[in-house]
Amino acid sequence: MIEKVITSTLKELLSFLESNRDFFELAPALQQKTLENSNLPESIRDYMVQTNEQDLLANLKSIFRQGKNLNDIFDNEIILAISKFLSQEIGSILDQTPLSYFIEKREAKEKKINERITKKGIVYETIKKEFTTRTYQEIIHAINDFAKATGHKNFMVVQSPREISTSMKGEIRRQLQEKKPYNYPLFQVNKKIIGGIRISENGTLQDHSWLSRVLKFTSITN
Repeated sequence: MIEKVITSTLKELLSFLESNRDFFELAPALQQKTLENSNLPESIRDYMVQTNEQDLLANLKSIFRQGKNLNDIFDNEIILAISKFLSQEIGSILDQTPLSYFIEKREAKEKKINERITKKGIVYETIKKEFTTRTYQEIIHAINDFAKATGHKNFMVVQSPREISTSMKGEIRRQLQEKKPYNYPLFQVNKKIIGGIRISENGTLQDHSWLSRVLKFTSITN
């Protein structure tokens, strides 16, 4: 899965550069407008605004030189942007996808994922195909293993006494990813917990007191 996402992202990026050869000569406002009209994922757009032509070429050469050995390019900014794309944008889509989706027939899955992912381009076509051919566990492990390979993954688990709503999962994930953008927290139900939630990182219980404010209006804390 990860190799396909990397390949499709690089193809989309190279296609964008071919169509916009003067991109780095544009004023920042025009760069933003040009990127908004592209099919690049948001994290790649952010990278393009922050980088320069020389660093971009260096990052591309590094990827093509190392190939599949991600452990040797863990600090490559393009690879990190792809990891952020998976953990945040695709992670959010995964949160909103019921587990029952993954046991439906392929035709039904294709219809639903086309309705959910409306963005165009080969990157999103690749993601949609992965959502129709892989299990939930395979996608989760792929995202986490990729983040781990880039050296930016801590195993983070969020436990609650009962299932957390989709909207609350998204809020918790956004809050946690502000400090650790490449992490994809896993949500688990633990009926032994009496109210509130519990967050562990690499097996160590963490103090996230801010969550009491985030959850104060939800049934989880009742």
